[in-house]
Amino acid sequence: MSEETTHKSLGDRTKEAWEHGKEAAHQAKVKTEQAIHEHPFESVGMAFAVGVLVGVLIGRR
Repeated sequence: MSEETTHKSLGDRTKEAWEHGKEAAHQAKVKTEQAIHEHPFESVGMAFAVGVLVGVLIGRR
């Protein structure tokens, strides 16, 4: 396998991985939005709990 072929192959694999990552991120966004619309109060509660946890952890410093 020549060096040029290796670089091209690496570039193709990188592009495929990037596209796969973009698609996975989009699907995660769609699922998150759907969960928030289906369970709005639970979503607010979870966000509040995470905020409190982060506040407690930062406050320990």
